[in-house]
Amino acid sequence: MHKSDSEEDKENWCQEFTKYFTQIDASQIIHISLEIFLQNIQIDKDQLKKYIIFAVGHYNNIPYHNATHGLNVLYSGSIFLKYLSRYNLDNQTKFIFLTCCFLHDINHPGLTEYKSSTLDFEYHHVKYVKESLLRYFPKYITDQNLLLITDLILSTNLIMHEKIISEFKKNIKLY
Repeated sequence: MHKSDSEEDKENWCQEFTKYFTQIDASQIIHISLEIFLQNIQIDKDQLKKYIIFAVGHYNNIPYHNATHGLNVLYSGSIFLKYLSRYNLDNQTKFIFLTCCFLHDINHPGLTEYKSSTLDFEYHHVKYVKESLLRYFPKYITDQNLLLITDLILSTNLIMHEKIISEFKKNIKLY
């Protein structure tokens, strides 16, 4: 089947764009992600590794919203958790937070959505995270955690940032 000019243009653009972002291979992402989770929570290592392998396999190989991006956000989230340590978050909450950091763009189609007001992509990612948790960690499926997953992933849409930052400033005292 012959590609249309627009498909070829898109493919060429993606290849050119990707050169500016460092991507690492899946085995490195799996190893580093596993270490980040294990440094922050108590969890069955073998089950977690299966979960991470599943997750990495469901990220699309696109220029930005890929597994490397998920790993970058997971790492940033782990740093953020260190600053929240005084709140004594329970293991389950930390796991949900780190999972949402890691998987907030899972199965992203690669389309532009900058400040989209529909949140369609985020709801797609929420569904993937909930289904993957049900498969690998069903004990973490509670009403509270399902709401937390939804809130955390919806908050990744830039249209939500002003509202979130405003709420954050009202409710948290920064030292």
